[in-house]
Amino acid sequence: NVTAVVAQVPHLSGKAASLVSSASRGKVATLRLAVAGVYDWLRAQLGLPPAYVRLVGRHGEVAFMALTQPEMDAYYAKHPATKEGGWRNQAAARLALEAPGYSPMTGLPNITAPVMFIAAKQDSLCPYETVRLGAALVTKGQLVSYDVDHFSLYIGQVWEDVVSTTLAFMCEVTGHTCPEAEEGEPGYNTQTRPLSFTQGQEG
Repeated sequence: NVTAVVAQVPHLSGKAASLVSSASRGKVATLRLAVAGVYDWLRAQLGLPPAYVRLVGRHGEVAFMALTQPEMDAYYAKHPATKEGGWRNQAAARLALEAPGYSPMTGLPNITAPVMFIAAKQDSLCPYETVRLGAALVTKGQLVSYDVDHFSLYIGQVWEDVVSTTLAFMCEVTGHTCPEAEEGEPGYNTQTRPLSFTQGQEG
């Protein structure tokens, strides 16, 4: 059984995300990514090793996440400078053909547990409007939004507030009292506030 869920800038609709991404990266870059996807798919049919493209790149580059400079800065700010476990900034290009068909939103009406959706209004990867619509499909769904991009949600004061809001939500749905955080820790000065579970309500 699932007591509650917190979904931070969730991917809910492959089609919606692809449309926003295409508009952001432009027609030429979108076409280049699609061609790379077809090329990798053909290699897979022939039993050849994958052809990779960047997972994260700047606008104009062939990458799954083509970011502006502020988005790029926020992305790297939330990750350790030294990568571990052999991580590489790449993914199989064929995913460009598969991602548009991945839409978890279709299963949202079946969720009965309380769900807090945390959305970024400037999100170019997981569109805010899609998350808002998704929250409305969950019986006990609540929407919390921040006027930032996808990765800026995880840094600075915004992240501090996300942690505080998440703690308040979890403590309420589980019936526990929120622990007091030490000064300087995420969640410091958290105040438990009433949370409404009206469908799609933005709190």
